Amino acid sequence: MMQENTNNKRYKILWIDDEYKNQNVFLIKARKEGIALECYTSQEEGMAKLKQNYQYYDGVLLDVICFMHKADQPGEEMIEAFYKAKNELLMLGDKKAFELFVLTGQEQLFKDGNFKASLHPHQDCIYRKGTNDVFDLLDDMKAAADRQPETQLRHQYAKAFAACKGDYLGKSAPGDLLALLKWFTNKPDASEIKPLTTIRKILESLNHQLQHQGLVPDKLTLNQCARLLRGKEYKYRFKNNPYHPTATFIFASLVDLTQDASHAGSTDTLSLKVNTFMTNSTHLAQGAIYQLLDMLAWFG
Repeated sequence: MMQENTNNKRYKILWIDDEYKNQNVFLIKARKEGIALECYTSQEEGMAKLKQNYQYYDGVLLDVICFMHKADQPGEEMIEAFYKAKNELLMLGDKKAFELFVLTGQEQLFKDGNFKASLHPHQDCIYRKGTNDVFDLLDDMKAAADRQPETQLRHQYAKAFAACKGDYLGKSAPGDLLALLKWFTNKPDASEIKPLTTIRKILESLNHQLQHQGLVPDKLTLNQCARLLRGKEYKYRFKNNPYHPTATFIFASLVDLTQDASHAGSTDTLSLKVNTFMTNSTHLAQGAIYQLLDMLAWFG
């Protein structure tokens, strides 16, 4: 039986079903459980979105009889669309492995041995529409998502990711933050990144967002923004600085570190020479990530 979502965890599930608009009750139940269902009517559109943004999804839910193409019309639904989506989901496994979940109103499939065999190794992943199965489905999807390393990181550092929701810090910010945290926590699939350069990208996005919202003057460079927030920019001054002094201190410190690391080889005599300092240790980069998390949690 489905348990009430009291831990404030949030999940994003991609759902392919040509009749999702007729399933408001299920959509409402999912929302109450902290599950945001991103819905598509066709295999073509849904799987294209999944392959493009797989790291941002916590799970995938498929219908059995649905449209193959976005332009398909009622009457053109086919089971082949399901099989194609299932196969593409399996092929995505070398990048991110999703457990298969199927929600269908096709009662005959529950007794079809060949169909169930085709679901191997997820024969028990099929649930009936419009029945109490949906409660088990929601619980099972959340449990599967909680086994995803990316989902674990998003939940563990939820406040920092909240600052990246929507396009607040640009479309790349959630992926950049996730890459940083996978490197930081030494996940097996962590990509090779330059952590301080990645932090700088997020700081640049925050600078642009502050300008976009009219919270700082337009066309400020990252260095100017850092000085303004610390009250050290000669061109501009806040009459009453609205930002917490610790948050502005962290922002300015991170700008100093990341600008230096991103401009290695500069002849600037004031250079911190960050890259040579980190030759024998990654502790500085790890500490910078902690500071970034705190700063994002505050700005978020």
